[in-house]
Amino acid sequence: MKNIGYDDSLKDMDFFSPQLINATMLKDSTYLLQLSYDGIINGKPVSRAAFRLLARKQDNRFYFYAPLNRNTTAWKSRKEGNVIFRYKDSINHAEAKKYAHYNELYLKKLNKTGQQTTLYCCDDFQEALQQTGIDYKSAYSGVRANSLSAHERDKSIIVNGHFTSAFRNFDPHDMWHEKLRIVLSPEKINRPVDEGCAYLYGGSWGLSWEEIKTLFKAYAHKQANADWLKLYLDGTDFKEGQEPLKVGYFINALLIQKLEKEKGFAAVMELLACGKKEKGDANYFAALQKLTGITQQQFNANVQMLMAAL
Repeated sequence: MKNIGYDDSLKDMDFFSPQLINATMLKDSTYLLQLSYDGIINGKPVSRAAFRLLARKQDNRFYFYAPLNRNTTAWKSRKEGNVIFRYKDSINHAEAKKYAHYNELYLKKLNKTGQQTTLYCCDDFQEALQQTGIDYKSAYSGVRANSLSAHERDKSIIVNGHFTSAFRNFDPHDMWHEKLRIVLSPEKINRPVDEGCAYLYGGSWGLSWEEIKTLFKAYAHKQANADWLKLYLDGTDFKEGQEPLKVGYFINALLIQKLEKEKGFAAVMELLACGKKEKGDANYFAALQKLTGITQQQFNANVQMLMAAL
C-alpha cells in the first residue's frame, strides 16, 4: 500500500484517492474494511488498487492488519531450522529441508542468524494476493508467479506465489537475491557482484556452482587470448540461449571467493554495496581496487591467475 496513491506522470502523491467501499462488523470490536484507490484520467475512471483489511478496537484505538492469519487458520505447519512452513495439505519434506538449509546459510553470511522466517506456500501468485487481502493492484496485472514479503526486526513473513508446497520452482540463486535485499537497499547493490554471489552460493538455472565452473572452463579453453576486461564491460555470455550465463558474473564469483577467504564476508558486502552498475563501471573498479588492490589495468592478469587455479 505504500505510495499507492502516487501517479508518476503527474508527480502527484495523492492522485489515486482511497474510498471506503465496505465496513462490516465481524464480531465485537473486529471489522472487515474494503478500500478502493481510484482516479480520473482523460475523463475515464481508473482503478489503481483494492484492499481488504481487518481492524480491531482495543484500548480506545483501532489496530489495522492484513487478513493473512484469518485466511490460513486451517493450514498446516512444519518447522525446519528457523523456518516455519505453512501449507494447505502436504509439503515436500526434502525440498523444505533444502530451503531451510539455504535460508540458514545466507542469513549466517548476512549476520541475521536469529531471524525467524514464516513461509506461506500458495498455489500461485493470485492466491498469495488473495490471502494477504489484495483484491487488485494494477502493478500485478497479469503476473502469474511472484512473492510478497515483510521483514521487521528478527522476523520475516513470505507469502510465496512462485513455488507451491511441492517446491517445484525453488531456486537457491533467486533466494540469495531475496535475502540480500533484507539487509541492503537495491539502490546500493551492484548487480554483477550480486549475481556473482548467487552463482557461487546458489548456482544458476538449476546448475550447481561446480557445473557452472565446468561450462566456463570449456569456454575459457577456447579463448586463449581473451580480453577479460572487455568481455566483462560488454556483458558477454559464455552460455547463450534462454538460460544465459555471463562472463562478468562468473569472474565476480571468483573474486568474491578469494575476497571472502582473505578478508571475510564483510569485505564482500562492501563490494556488493558499491552502487548500481554504471557505464564504464568506475564505482565497481574503485571498490575492487580498495578491497583487493586490483586496478582496472591489472584486471586481465588477475583474472588469468584466478582461472589458472580452477
